Amino acid sequence: MKKIFIIPVLAFLIVLSSCEKEVSVTPPEGPAPEGFYYINSYPQGAEIWQDGIFTGNYSPDSMVHLEYDVYEITLKKPFFRDTTFLVDASKDEPQNIFVNYLENPGMLGKINCESRPTGAQIFLNDSATGKVAPVILQNIVPGKYKIRYELEGFRDFDTEIIVNSNRVTQYERRMQDTTIWVDHRVLNSGLETDYINAVVTDDKNNLWVGSDGYGLFFFNGIEWKKYSQSNSRIPSNKVTALAFGNDQTLWVGTAAGIAKMQNNIWTVFNIYNSRLPNNNIEDIEIDLEGDVWIATGRGVVRISNDKWAVYKPSIYIDELPVSPRDIAVDIYNNKWVADYDDAIYEYSQSKWTRTYNNPPYTTKFLPSNKLTAVEAAPDGTVWFAHSPFTYYFSYSTIHEPGGLTNLVNGEFVQYISGLPSNYINVIHISPNNIKYVGTESGIVIFENYAGRKEYQTYNSNLMSNYITDITQDANGTVWISTFGGGVVKYKGEVSK
Repeated sequence: MKKIFIIPVLAFLIVLSSCEKEVSVTPPEGPAPEGFYYINSYPQGAEIWQDGIFTGNYSPDSMVHLEYDVYEITLKKPFFRDTTFLVDASKDEPQNIFVNYLENPGMLGKINCESRPTGAQIFLNDSATGKVAPVILQNIVPGKYKIRYELEGFRDFDTEIIVNSNRVTQYERRMQDTTIWVDHRVLNSGLETDYINAVVTDDKNNLWVGSDGYGLFFFNGIEWKKYSQSNSRIPSNKVTALAFGNDQTLWVGTAAGIAKMQNNIWTVFNIYNSRLPNNNIEDIEIDLEGDVWIATGRGVVRISNDKWAVYKPSIYIDELPVSPRDIAVDIYNNKWVADYDDAIYEYSQSKWTRTYNNPPYTTKFLPSNKLTAVEAAPDGTVWFAHSPFTYYFSYSTIHEPGGLTNLVNGEFVQYISGLPSNYINVIHISPNNIKYVGTESGIVIFENYAGRKEYQTYNSNLMSNYITDITQDANGTVWISTFGGGVVKYKGEVSK
């Protein structure tokens, strides 16, 4: 019986002890601190730091429920010097602080503006300053600015600079002369790539640009517009050739066929829906009667009044273009084809004639059988571009140097030396008989070969030496497309 009595007693004591431990008394809370100050600034948005700790607040704002004390306050704002002062957080006399950054001359910055040549007008955030370089702009409120220089005959250029308190921001710009050369690149135009294959202008002097993978671009001198597979029926974004028909229909050659665009209506031709022998388009030319001539990766096509004729080698006829690269129409409406595998072809009076080297039996002795470009001159002569080539013949190694030839009265005049490169991509001849020869290493311009001028990236505003195409608008301005340097407008020897 004793054991039975002791157990309930012990249990009661344990419970009593447990209850005593859980009981606690919290002293009553006193009133919240009533220290207070208010901070505003101009410009607003400064971080408010209190005793070296960021409060998470920005001016203007109030700091409340502070202990009565003196606090060290620092305002921090990007590009401005920190401002530090003491604040007495008092209940009886709340502090209202206003910091005007601009009243302190030490808070303002300067811009040292220099241009080469001097005399450029200076604009900040599109507003004229009324100043010209060189000059130091004083009392500039710290921050980010768009600065632009304008000088007649030079490209306008703008960029972003930062002005800090009590510092001088240096901005020097070498102005780009646009009196002769004007480049259009991704950096400064609506182009989306600097790799360009073809250029042409229409009867309104609008520029059309065929890119290597980004589609077709249109430029009216002010605005750019893009045609690609995402917003048009262009067969491929790789545009390889451009030409305007007599009715101002735009013919667009691509890596996936050819298309014509008229009044924004596209008609596409390829190997599946037409007689096109190959989808890879090398060149497009319009003859004097308005017929369309197309150089493809496998022969030449002629479209006349919607009727197609295809000229390519077969087991029955082998005297036809094999790998045509370029087509030209002379003043007599004869067609000339530069063939990369088989030299020169002429189409005249419905008959094809081939001219080529076949040593030692030929007397023509062209500098190479590999033709890359052809152009007819207004004087009735025809110019050809030959690519260097090395081959073996009769146990001997034969090197054909390439270069230019001019067909005059049935004879070929050779120009082998004096070019920046004998790898020539394009020949353009103006109505005034000025020749523009685009190579892989720059461009050569001449009326007479002895007086030729050579331009490359080091002595012009060409941004790439690899010239891909050349055209000329109605005003005589020459447009040059490059592979890697965008499109360049050349106004040096303007000739209509």
